Amino acid sequence: MTSYREAAGAEILACRYDPARFNRTVLGRGAYWRRQREICRSVVERPITLVPTGNGVGKSYVAAGILHWFLIEHPGSLVVATAPSQVQLEEVLWKEVERAYRGSMIPLGGRLLQSPLKVELGAGWQALAYSTTRVERFSGHHAENLLAIGDEASGILDDIAEAICSLNPSRELWLGNPLRPSGFFYDRCEAAESGRNPLANLIPISSLESPHIELERSPWGLADRAWLEKARADYGEGSLWWTCHVLGLFPDTGADSVLPLSWIDRAGAAPHVPRGPARMAIDLALGGGGDRSVVLVADDHGVIAGEWSNTWPLGQAATRAGILAKRHHVEGHRISWDAEGIGADFANRLQAEGIHGARPYRGGRDGGPRFVNFRAAAAWGLRQRLDPGRTVPGASGPVPQPAYAIPPHVMHAAREELAGLRYTLDERGRIKLERKEDYAKRLRRSPDIADALCQLFAYPDG
Repeated sequence: MTSYREAAGAEILACRYDPARFNRTVLGRGAYWRRQREICRSVVERPITLVPTGNGVGKSYVAAGILHWFLIEHPGSLVVATAPSQVQLEEVLWKEVERAYRGSMIPLGGRLLQSPLKVELGAGWQALAYSTTRVERFSGHHAENLLAIGDEASGILDDIAEAICSLNPSRELWLGNPLRPSGFFYDRCEAAESGRNPLANLIPISSLESPHIELERSPWGLADRAWLEKARADYGEGSLWWTCHVLGLFPDTGADSVLPLSWIDRAGAAPHVPRGPARMAIDLALGGGGDRSVVLVADDHGVIAGEWSNTWPLGQAATRAGILAKRHHVEGHRISWDAEGIGADFANRLQAEGIHGARPYRGGRDGGPRFVNFRAAAAWGLRQRLDPGRTVPGASGPVPQPAYAIPPHVMHAAREELAGLRYTLDERGRIKLERKEDYAKRLRRSPDIADALCQLFAYPDG
């Protein structure tokens, strides 16, 4: 009678060239879907596997399974894994590694360590994972059977990726959203696609290929209809984010316009139909003939009033804000001002004009998981409001949102500034606006009115 140990050993041996079977019968996880199985076959058959993907296709899940498969099926082997940041490594790839290890149907043996991140089977037989900016961290790691895994490969520094390749891995697996048309990951994928690197296999995967894309909610956490509808509403089809995170394609250029010119002109031609409470945004400058201080008032359907000058001292800017606030009945908590730099104590000037409870706007503060900073989040709010394809709830279902109106005198001053706003995606896939200093240099003036228009959308709950 065959013992459990013998049966387990026989099954592990049967998985030598089959990572997908290893996932099912050894790890005891749910079967991979078609494109995940394709990645598995590629790692077995080809020295280099490159997987640019959209979101929600299970790339880190399959990478974790392949890590365990390679380690167990190649005694004495070494796996080296990395990602752009330690947080990404721990919270995405290594979380799947740990979950697979602890839940394995056939115990994998060895030790799972958290500091450093390691699966240790003994005598150099191990998987190591760390994110670093120091090339020397990767020196000294050598093995006949060595698998290198790079998760979110677009964000991995070129020097780090090259250092990993210098270890002479027998297998390489690079996965991630194709965030920028430059760098190590892009160059590798382009060489594979053109046939210049016959060792590499390119497997691009769109989120639209997810096996659950037609389901309202995916039971596996894959891309589903609810996620796709939210992505369409938040970012819009055709955006840089959509190209990289949904279609899984490298963008043609590293930067994209925040606002298509047709959207801007639509706002300039739209009549204003009053709706909702008035709010105010104040962008500040010192006066004296340089940059402009700007005061804009708007409601839900567009800009109501706007004044600006490059000669106002801060006190006069506060006075103009007070006059416009009274004229248009703007409550204090619906007023924001640029609180960075010269605006640090502007609240006192506003209070002297009878404005209390105004909210400080700091564009450099953290923007959360979707945006590099608050400035980018505010600009994206303006983009969403001007998007003619965006819908809002109606009596019998979603309807196109009403046009947002920008009056002629404001549009005349702001059109060039709005049209020139550019954004990219950072190494974590977050929206990142071009630095204001760089944009001002390109524009040959400070984009003060565009900044104020964006600031109007910094506090949508206001």
